[in-house]
Amino acid sequence: MQKSCVKPEVVKRLADQYKESFPAIIYFYRPKKRASSDAKIIVGTERPDQVLVKLKNGSWCKVKYLYEGTCKFSAGLYAINPEPFVLEVNQGQNYYIKCQMLSKGLKLMAELEVVDRWAAEHHMNGLEEQVSPI
Repeated sequence: MQKSCVKPEVVKRLADQYKESFPAIIYFYRPKKRASSDAKIIVGTERPDQVLVKLKNGSWCKVKYLYEGTCKFSAGLYAINPEPFVLEVNQGQNYYIKCQMLSKGLKLMAELEVVDRWAAEHHMNGLEEQVSPI
């Protein structure tokens, strides 16, 4: 067996540079609704535990996502939806996720849904681009 002459830290640095060069791009969008228009839908990930976007009513936001594999997203308005949204993320791919509010009993819950590019671009037309995700 031949030993590698490349140090593990060099391999890790190169892998991180690759991820940063070819991130997954996730477009989150929220169609304009009159009800609860002031509240932002917060979308985050379980691992790493981070907030990706706080989406305003009638807006969309482009997020570079550097992690690959099965990702669990959680979303909430006033309370976090207990059902995680699971998405298989691949580097260099684009994803379009529709964010909306649903009434579940007495609670307003956020729901995420993957949408194809053409439908998403149609829905995003006329929405305001939210430059800062948070």
